[in-house]
Amino acid sequence: MAAETPVKSPIQRHMLFAVSACVGVFALLVALL
Repeated sequence: MAAETPVKSPIQRHMLFAVSACVGVFALLVALL
């Protein structure tokens, strides 16, 4: 998913990090519940 285009701009990198963080937190919540 992230290997489609090289991440050059910090905004894209920040968005990618935010999305991955949200997915990780959601997965952690599901695992705990």
